[in-house]
Amino acid sequence: MDQEDFIEEIVDSTDSEETVAEIQSPPLCRMCLEEDGELTHLGCSCEGKLNLAHEQCVIKWFTSKQNKICEFCKKEAGNVIGDFNFKGLSGVNLIFICFALFILFGLISLLALHLFSG
Repeated sequence: MDQEDFIEEIVDSTDSEETVAEIQSPPLCRMCLEEDGELTHLGCSCEGKLNLAHEQCVIKWFTSKQNKICEFCKKEAGNVIGDFNFKGLSGVNLIFICFALFILFGLISLLALHLFSG
């Protein structure tokens, strides 16, 4: 059996609509679309090449999203290591904290001025 027969057999034996060209093409990172480097299976419900990505791309992507939920299948990427469920400061909380610190330092400055001026 030559390569073309093998590919046709794979296409015929699956229910997917992948073309021969898609099967022959090298797997790409679904995030950066590059084929260089080692690709990791995400462990979500996506199948085939859609489940592959570079580890560094995965870390950047899920860190920016602040969770491990796949944007395609909406399932958790089980093979992704790390806690991306941040409970960080929201913009409103950060503004409130900065304002409170500004007021606090202002009051301390007024108190110091009052104590040392007399």
